[in-house]
Amino acid sequence: MHFNHTSITAKNATKKDWKLWEADILVACGLKHQFVTVFDPATGDTLQSFIHGFDLQSSLLLLDGLFPWPQQRLRPGASFWIQIKCDSGFFNLEVKLLEVEGQKGHELLTVRVCQTNLTHNRRWHPRVYFEPRQGPQVELQLDNQPLQTAWIANLSSRGALLEVFGQDLKASVNQTSQIEGIFRFNDHFHLTLKCQVRQSRFLRTPCCHTHIRLQFRVINEEQQAQIDTFIHSIITPPAAYSGFQQPISGFAAA
Repeated sequence: MHFNHTSITAKNATKKDWKLWEADILVACGLKHQFVTVFDPATGDTLQSFIHGFDLQSSLLLLDGLFPWPQQRLRPGASFWIQIKCDSGFFNLEVKLLEVEGQKGHELLTVRVCQTNLTHNRRWHPRVYFEPRQGPQVELQLDNQPLQTAWIANLSSRGALLEVFGQDLKASVNQTSQIEGIFRFNDHFHLTLKCQVRQSRFLRTPCCHTHIRLQFRVINEEQQAQIDTFIHSIITPPAAYSGFQQPISGFAAA
């Protein structure tokens, strides 16, 4: 299971745009007494819980106590992720803990939902993919190399896989390298980002090119929001839910 250690959205963010298909997932999860996965980015703990109920008008969920007992007890104000496996993939909810009631082993957690997304893998954030040389361009300055033009092969809110066509560049990048690039997402949206190299490899098929996997570093909230908006702008809603886009509100007990 792959989890991204993500930065949490603005502290006061609250999800407002609930859709009927999202409520359907929550209801089905409750009716089946389905375990949900809980991921705490502060510690890396992966835990389990149940959803007992929800109030989408207030964007609140009521969770059962976490199992196993976390290394560090979550305090009100802590942010973490909930993941629900559903027919169309994995429904991810970023939440903020508001209140803990009860004693150890018999706790109930009230959380506020900050944002949600639906993905087809277990990653916490959506990832978008581009055909070769069709994605956004990136200008990279590598050690002992002229300015390189790369293309984004896939992109998430935390990083990107770049393709640089031509010579083998592995000698210029390794997992200790930190590089800076100008990411030209479109004609009107450019960001200069510092990145940590996570992986590099040279491929000879279908032509000679270097893959460079980057993790974004030193990224502020405004830049993060811009990248997230760009990603969501090119994600097509799942076909199975395309007819259920109206917002809903009200209380439902799972």
